[in-house]
Amino acid sequence: MKAKNMSDNIIKQLADHPHQDPLGFEQILIIEDYKRIFNNLLAAYGRLMYIKQFYPKSYSRQLIDTDYCISRREEILIARDNSYHSSLTVMREISKLHKIELGWVEELEKVVS
Repeated sequence: MKAKNMSDNIIKQLADHPHQDPLGFEQILIIEDYKRIFNNLLAAYGRLMYIKQFYPKSYSRQLIDTDYCISRREEILIARDNSYHSSLTVMREISKLHKIELGWVEELEKVVS
């Protein structure tokens, strides 16, 4: 809990004083936050990733488990509404980090909207 508060304080301080962030430390913290969000979201489309990895010939977007995705609606909407979500650079970085295609995230957003 203390570490999260400390990281929140640093993010706020850097947002208020961007000149104090010449090395882009804020971007690192944003990426860490995305790791947490995406770790929660991985459960919602873990099945999709598994199918694509092990059954590539039968892979289809229709195989998304829509019931399970809808049951995880809150986590998905929190990620979508997160203020950092608009940063495509960060999204691409995270998608590479987690081997997630951006299209999957967009597809999930359509499912729960």
